Amino acid sequence: MKLVSLSLALVTVALLAGCAPQNKTTIDRRVVDGLPRVTATETLTGESKILAVDYHNRGVALSGQNGETHIFTVPVWAKNFDRIRAGDTVKVRYDTNVEIIVRKSSDYTVSYEAAAVEVAPVGSMPEVVAVRKGTIATTVANIDYEKRTVRLVDAAGKSITIPVKPELKAFENVKVGDAVNFDYTEVARLEVVR
Repeated sequence: MKLVSLSLALVTVALLAGCAPQNKTTIDRRVVDGLPRVTATETLTGESKILAVDYHNRGVALSGQNGETHIFTVPVWAKNFDRIRAGDTVKVRYDTNVEIIVRKSSDYTVSYEAAAVEVAPVGSMPEVVAVRKGTIATTVANIDYEKRTVRLVDAAGKSITIPVKPELKAFENVKVGDAVNFDYTEVARLEVVR
């Protein structure tokens, strides 16, 4: 499943790069139970016309945003390839949501990741949706309140020092040993319409 969802995500990003994507981003900073919480969401959408189809090699030529042509090989797991035609439109949408949650050290969480892929039924126009969801659990190992930096360590011992923006409220309430979770969801959707 990871390979399929990763392949779809890469195809989605490649398609968006070639088709003048529209982007919408929101960031919400708030304080929950006296501790900072940040939610960031982003949606990228785009579409491209199919210029030509090579059924034998599973290739498609798509129009780019500046009139250039992009060639893609469609993976064998993509169903209903025989239904697409030159002139059809490929629509892509990529949604991400990341929530950064600070909790007191007594709140225990673990890192995990799950993925799922759904494809259109045989005989319909091609469509695939891939979802990846997970949590990266870290612990505050060090804080520099003056420089506004925090060093986080995961269960494997990997650490990263990150800057904390002034807009983040209640930073002074974060303490060494607190848990910082990065909960994320990614949804990539690709559909062909006539």
